[in-house]
Amino acid sequence: MFYTNIAEEYKNSQCPASFIIKISDTDRKNSETRICVDFGFYCEYLNEQTRIDLLNKSTEIGILLDYIIENPQRKQPMDIDIKDKEFYLFQRLIYNESGISLTSAKKELLKSRLMKRLRERSLTSFKEYYQYVTEVDTTGEELISMLDCISTNLTEFFREPAHFEFLSKKVLPVLLATKKGHHEKKIRVWCAGCSTGEEPYTISMILAEFMERIGEWDVKILATDLSTRVLKKAVQGIYAKDRLRAIPIQMQNSYFEKVIYNFKDYYQIKDFVRNMVVFRRLNLTDEAFPFKGQFDFIFCRNVMIYFNKQTQSNLVSKFYKHLAPDGYLFIGHSESLTGTDSKFRYIQPTIYQK
Repeated sequence: MFYTNIAEEYKNSQCPASFIIKISDTDRKNSETRICVDFGFYCEYLNEQTRIDLLNKSTEIGILLDYIIENPQRKQPMDIDIKDKEFYLFQRLIYNESGISLTSAKKELLKSRLMKRLRERSLTSFKEYYQYVTEVDTTGEELISMLDCISTNLTEFFREPAHFEFLSKKVLPVLLATKKGHHEKKIRVWCAGCSTGEEPYTISMILAEFMERIGEWDVKILATDLSTRVLKKAVQGIYAKDRLRAIPIQMQNSYFEKVIYNFKDYYQIKDFVRNMVVFRRLNLTDEAFPFKGQFDFIFCRNVMIYFNKQTQSNLVSKFYKHLAPDGYLFIGHSESLTGTDSKFRYIQPTIYQK
């Protein structure tokens, strides 16, 4: 069985998990073995794909996931409190390095996310970990890993569909007609905070649908994120079937191909669409960006909500600088340029024009 295999795999593995899955032969539901595990705690020890597979399978057959049992062969995980002084140190470090503003209400969230790094480095206090990040590790790699833990990467294909409808009906017809009139066939797009790639790939599919002969155009979408972890996944462009649910079937057939990944069926964006996108790590709080040209439109959605107003204003000014004349800026549904020092012209909620 699926669950038995998972349990045995982690029971016999060398992973640092302190808990294994409980299999009960007496409690059955829908003719399937009931499995009980606390996802908020146990699953942080599993690799991401196993977590996804386990959650999907459990949801599919309606199993309740509610408790854990201890595996005595594993060392107990540490339970370390983060002191207020330590929290303030990390709060300032994270803000200075990423622009992410953490209020005191996020103290427990910060603790839970950084515990993974303490375990990884076999450290016994947040003070030790802070010293490791700021003094011991001179490569900067641990700082990147720490920021990976902090950043939130929720995304999906065609998220906030009104933006893509506006792009197809309002932006692209005028943009392409203008460029043809100037005998220019170059399009440049920037997706800031691209996460695992669903947003830039959505845009690449829309461009491919809109342009009859995409090969005649020089199209590049720069997709950037602070997290190296999500960028690695984005480059692959491989997704489980349920991640494609918002994509029309015709587009799925045109732009994805079935592949075997981890011995399971997945779907990968086709090369001619994937090659439009270039993924890079970029910190949006950097003083300047290394861009030579300007972008025809920029997507930066549900990113600025983590910044304070001053950081937002600085970022919006840089967006304005790097947009071509009449270029568009798309932001998240819970965001606004109100209160920022913005030169943008308001078009409609969450859409602005230079």
